[in-house]
Order: sequence, then C-alpha cells, then structure tokens
Amino acid sequence: MTDSNSTSQKRLRMCPGGVASLIVGISGCQVGWAYGFPGIIVGIIGLVMSLKAKQTLADNPGLYRGERLVGSAVTWSVVGLIQGVVLTLLYILLFAFVISSGAERFYR
Repeated sequence: MTDSNSTSQKRLRMCPGGVASLIVGISGCQVGWAYGFPGIIVGIIGLVMSLKAKQTLADNPGLYRGERLVGSAVTWSVVGLIQGVVLTLLYILLFAFVISSGAERFYR
C-alpha cells in the first residue's frame, strides 16, 4: 500500500543541473572562506546554475523532481557569494592597513 504520489515522484527524473548546482554552491561557500575573491566567481557560477535549474523546474513541473535540492543550491550559492564578497573586502582592508603601516615606518 504505497502512496501514488510518492510512487510517481520516484519515477520522475531528477532536475538537470540540480545536483551539480548544489555541489558548486557548497564549493563556493568553502572557497569563499578560504580565498575570498574566487568565492565570488564560484558563487556566481553556482547561482546561475541553480537559477537555471529552478527555471527548468518551473517550466516542466510534472517532468522533474528535486525542488528542495534546487532551493538548497540557491541558498548555498548565495551564502558562498556573500562570504566571498565580505572576505575579499576584509582582505583588501587588511592589505591596505599593512601597506599603510609599513609605509608610515619609512617616513619617520
């Protein structure tokens, strides 16, 4: 006695690009923490991929499954993008501080 809705969900194909966009989104989060600027690039790529997968789901609602997966991919991509932007700004400010404090030593 299985639910016909869950059985039909199992027969649907996974949304194309859903899993890949989630992997890229999580990678953008990790790269954003590690390096900053590359996190921006990987976050943007993940966001574009996940929005494309979301659009595919919206265009063909009965053909694919994976709405929660694609929603998670959007969230992780945005988090990676924000981390990349914030850390890149912090790295720039730290670099400017180090340069200005080092230059101040030479002018005394």
